[in-house]
Formats: sequence, structure tokens, C-alpha cells
Amino acid sequence: MARLRKNNGSYVNEASIEAELWDYFCSREPVRCGKMPHEVAAMSKPLKSREITKELQGGPIWTFLNTLAAVWEEGLHPYFLATCNAIVSILECPDCQREWRLILKETPPSGLKNKLSVCRWVWNAHNTVRRRIGRADYPWEAAVKEWGFPVA
Repeated sequence: MARLRKNNGSYVNEASIEAELWDYFCSREPVRCGKMPHEVAAMSKPLKSREITKELQGGPIWTFLNTLAAVWEEGLHPYFLATCNAIVSILECPDCQREWRLILKETPPSGLKNKLSVCRWVWNAHNTVRRRIGRADYPWEAAVKEWGFPVA
């Protein structure tokens, strides 16, 4: 007998959910599901590992922080703070780790109260790093246009 569980107020069949998830997985990973001929599966090669560099990490981290700031609402603030603190742990570059710790120490994000202040904090942190590496500041107007930051 198929088990039922409550989902958004109605009961759903767990077996049908599992089947849908399996179909989705197989559409994304056909070799691992055995849906492709053996010859094709044998030809696929594992991805080569890449050296993690500050150039490889920087852009995605700033994209994530800008996105998080752009969608910020009060209930997300603990996750925003946890993300800011976790960044130190994932940065490979010791100079980048020191710089991020300094940013967190000099301008802690814990006291931010609204979306504008969070967006301004991320924007200022980004420009602090940009200046350190010899790049021009990223204009606030560009952040408003690209990320949907509030107009100050």
C-alpha cells in the first residue's frame, strides 16, 4: 500500500513523488540511470578537478552576496549573517580571508535593519575589496540596475 503524506494541506502519494524525482534525475543524469547505451556511458569521462583560486571564487561569491542582499527581508537576516561569517571558511586565499575578517570587524553586518542598509553594506564591502585589488568602485546606480537594489 502506498504511503500518503500531507503536503500543503492535501495528501500526496509518496510513490508518485519518488517516481517524479527519479524521472527528473534520469533526465539530468541519463548515464547514471542506465538509459544510454553502454558505449556512450564508457565514453563519458569524469570532470578534471580544478584548482580553486581567488579569481575562480570571487565572482560567484559576490554574485551570491548581491543576490542575497537584493532579496533580503527581515526573516532572512540570520541566514545573511551566517553566510557572511561562513565566507571566511570557504575563501582559499589567506589575504582574502584577512580582508573579509577585517570588513566584518570594522563594519559588522549584525546591526543592519532593512533592505537598503543590507544592500549598502554588501556594496561597500565589495568596493572595499575592489579598491584593495586596484579596481574602480562599482557605482551604486549599477547595483540598482543589475541587482534591483533599492534607490537610495
